[in-house]
Amino acid sequence: MMNKPPPIPPPPISHRNHESDASHRLYWMLAPAVLLGVLFAIFLLSWIVNRSDNGLGNDATESGSTPTVAVSLDQENGNVSNQGRQTTSNNANSAVADESTSDPLGTKDPNESKVPSSETKAASEEDVANNQETILRIVEEKRTSKPSQSGAMDANLAARDGVNPFVGTGTPAKTTVYVIDVSGSMQTSDRLPRVISTLKVAVDLLHSDQKFTVILFDDSTHINPVGNGLLLANKKNKQAMYDWLDTTPGGGGTNPLPAMIIAIQQKPEKIVLLSDGEFNPASAFAITQANRSNAKPARIDCVGLMEEVETLKEIAKSNKGTYYQAQ
Repeated sequence: MMNKPPPIPPPPISHRNHESDASHRLYWMLAPAVLLGVLFAIFLLSWIVNRSDNGLGNDATESGSTPTVAVSLDQENGNVSNQGRQTTSNNANSAVADESTSDPLGTKDPNESKVPSSETKAASEEDVANNQETILRIVEEKRTSKPSQSGAMDANLAARDGVNPFVGTGTPAKTTVYVIDVSGSMQTSDRLPRVISTLKVAVDLLHSDQKFTVILFDDSTHINPVGNGLLLANKKNKQAMYDWLDTTPGGGGTNPLPAMIIAIQQKPEKIVLLSDGEFNPASAFAITQANRSNAKPARIDCVGLMEEVETLKEIAKSNKGTYYQAQ
């Protein structure tokens, strides 16, 4: 009789660890809470930072930091203040500066940088328009104000410190064109004789290797009959010019633009423009534009006779010249 194999014992009964189950459940309960807390902290921090930035921006706006500029000319140097207008020339200057730094190796065509951008042209035209408005306002104030009484006059004109305004200060120019107002107002009293006398003194001081010419204007232009263009300052040409100036024509209105265009076409080193009254401010802008069209613009000195002439101040300022107030 065969023996039966021993019975296979049943598998051991596993006892679950109740403590591990409790820890497992606690972990999954706390994990979402911690995650939500972290998200809330991030949101709160972001809100605080945004609020701080907005506060700084508001402070900057409320502090009045908007850039403004005064288009002005100091009374001594030939300018009148026109405060409170927001500038556009700063933007134009920034654009030019950006162009000058964008090519440090100098690979661009040097002539290319001289061409003004459309923004620069717009800024320049707006500034000129604002200057014209200022000049017109001052001219109107002068017309409605009581005229000043002039005292005794010297035989010749003299600007401040006794300077002959046709000679000026600094190094004498090699070529000079004198543009003189002979309009109706210049025919009164002794204005024109004193101007011609002072001009003759300036011409007499020129050396024979210097060149000059004289152009007269009222509402038309009077070209000297001595010769075309710039003349050598020799004795013959000087005397012929004096003879013509002794029979000076004129007597109409005041329009220096055609005479100044002719003077600029001579391409002199210096132009001296004299007038005793205001004229169209648009002419001042046109004169400056014509002068700047030359490769080497002339220095334009201006002489205001008897009263300050704002249009002349603007021309001198825009063309690297000096304004002289002569009595």
